[in-house]
Amino acid sequence: MKLPPGFTSRPATLSDLDDVAALVREWELKYVGESEAARAMLQYEWGAAAFEMERDTRVIHTADGALAAFAQHSTPGPELLRYDAFGPVDPGFEGRGLGTAIVDWTEAETRARLAEGSTARLWNSVQAGNQGAIALLDTYGYAVIRSFWQMAMDLDDSFDAAGVPEGVTIRPIVMAVDGPAAQSVLNTAFRSHFGHVEETFEGWLAQQEADDTWDPTLGLLAEVDGTIVGFSNNGVIDGVGYVFELGVLPEMQGRGIGRALLRHSFAMLAGRGIAKGRLGVDTQNVTGAVELYRSVGLAPVSEHRVEEKLIAAE
Repeated sequence: MKLPPGFTSRPATLSDLDDVAALVREWELKYVGESEAARAMLQYEWGAAAFEMERDTRVIHTADGALAAFAQHSTPGPELLRYDAFGPVDPGFEGRGLGTAIVDWTEAETRARLAEGSTARLWNSVQAGNQGAIALLDTYGYAVIRSFWQMAMDLDDSFDAAGVPEGVTIRPIVMAVDGPAAQSVLNTAFRSHFGHVEETFEGWLAQQEADDTWDPTLGLLAEVDGTIVGFSNNGVIDGVGYVFELGVLPEMQGRGIGRALLRHSFAMLAGRGIAKGRLGVDTQNVTGAVELYRSVGLAPVSEHRVEEKLIAAE
């Protein structure tokens, strides 16, 4: 990585987790006004099957050892010809060329991994309020292709799970027994979703378990005649309740199963004393997720964008 004078870089290790999480928190606080689950997010991403710390990360330090920035460049699978970039710079070190160095590194890394004559999509994730990063990506020829919201709502004991559609049962998951079928539902439900990558159960489970806050007993299933047709993968991080993934088989959608899973998930979390519920959503989701989430009381609290550039092998 070619850096401005006075900075050095090296691959991150697991021992850098807390420092990188603290940097991400400061970066989010400046551009979002809040920071949620930075440490858990990093653990989850670093636990992906295709992720290699030595290859896919760089921590950038000043001469006196202060962490100034972090760079990440990874792919869900080389065969996809898609790479994801993430490059938070500590607000105290902005304006020194570190963002430019990170973009240059991620593009060079993409080219280095491509076969002759091939082209890959490089995605950068940036907060909607980070005008400096957006302007930088503009100069490199990136274009916004998607936006995502974090949505949140207050919870208390009065939150009602309400009823379930006729013939549907909602119950806690038993991961050792139900896990493969539940994760298969997510694969099937998300195939039409932006950026979806098919996962094996083993790979999915390993990535969940990489996040030491994950509690598999918080998951809920929807069943019809004993068959799993929906799954809500839930968790609690820093006292906030999250619906990480919620999917219903396409042929079972439109019957109120997703709404029932969502309400039961938040009611379960509220019953445990959790005062706030959150989830993320693609604002251009075609299955009606945004409308569903609004209807149960969730509202947008932050937005980030995915910006794309096509990178060709040299």
